[in-house]
Amino acid sequence: MTSQLRLSLIILSAVFMIVVIRLVRRGRLQLKYSLLWLLIGCTFIICAVFPGVVTFFKGLFGIALTSNFVFLAGLGGLFLVCLSLTVIVSWQARDIRMLVQRIALLEHDLGVDEADARRRSEPNRK
Repeated sequence: MTSQLRLSLIILSAVFMIVVIRLVRRGRLQLKYSLLWLLIGCTFIICAVFPGVVTFFKGLFGIALTSNFVFLAGLGGLFLVCLSLTVIVSWQARDIRMLVQRIALLEHDLGVDEADARRRSEPNRK
């Protein structure tokens, strides 16, 4: 890895992490979701500062070319992000369903109470 590529990767990763932190500060990204992105940014910086780490893992997995390992690691990272987001969406869908059911029950109870109040307030017409 050339020193220019390493420097570019460090700068881009640092800018990326600053953007993530600014999104958290502005309330546009929750902290629990930002941790994954900050971890990815730190991983890029570590790989740029210590390129031997990539070479070590490439040899550990028996991959011939470093570029193939980088693509495999990137694909694995994308799978982890997709899995993480799928879990989040699943929990949110469950929570939304429960909230909709609670609102429907409250509206039903409120409607029954209003009907009872109307019947009681109407004078008997005989």
